Amino acid sequence: MAVRYQGEEVRRLVFLCVPGDGARQRPRRGMVPLVAGAEWDDFASRVRKRLGLVGEPRIYAWDGGPRIESIHGLLEVDEGRTLVVMEEAAGQGPGDAGPECAASVGEPSSLRAHLSICGGGGGGGPG
Repeated sequence: MAVRYQGEEVRRLVFLCVPGDGARQRPRRGMVPLVAGAEWDDFASRVRKRLGLVGEPRIYAWDGGPRIESIHGLLEVDEGRTLVVMEEAAGQGPGDAGPECAASVGEPSSLRAHLSICGGGGGGGPG
């Protein structure tokens, strides 16, 4: 039997975390359902809404792999892993690294540091 969310068939539950800065800003965690037939823009829109982002979400696997930019890429990540979400600043191009990325977020060590602020990247989800 297929799992349904608001009348839509859910392929997977995706756990996400926007790291805080370790001081004033706390990490924000959330879960977004990946519904069957969804396009990447639809999923990104759900992520923005759920996490309260203004800019485009930049989504990375917990282990510091490349940026996830497609449904196919999302499905390649182990189910249940928390993904790191960085907010792309307004006017920032997709290839630019912004201040939200706190240096070079593409480096595995940098992503692991962000994920430790989120509370870990193992199985489970937000919580």
